[in-house]
Amino acid sequence: MTEKSEKIRSLPQVGELGLSKMSPRRRPGRGIGEKRVTKHAISRLDTAFKDLRQVHEFLIKEGHLIINESGSLKASQAHMNLNLLLELLEDFLWILNCAISRHGGVPKLV
Repeated sequence: MTEKSEKIRSLPQVGELGLSKMSPRRRPGRGIGEKRVTKHAISRLDTAFKDLRQVHEFLIKEGHLIINESGSLKASQAHMNLNLLLELLEDFLWILNCAISRHGGVPKLV
């Protein structure tokens, strides 16, 4: 057992090899990287919010007219489906709004 401890003590140290000590690698999530990732997430959420809001507004204005002009036999069910879709889009816009504000962005809905 003494021979083993002597071998361990005889190993060269990092300074003796001429190598510099490695510093811990910085990852996104600390400092400037975290801010960049957060800004990127906010910009993606803002883009998704704007796109879905445009779709929502278009469907409110034109959705029922499009269904009426289609001449489909399933128009009555399509009107109900459109109303449900609009409600779900409104709910999802609120969820996106909360996510934007949670990441430090400016909420769009008040």
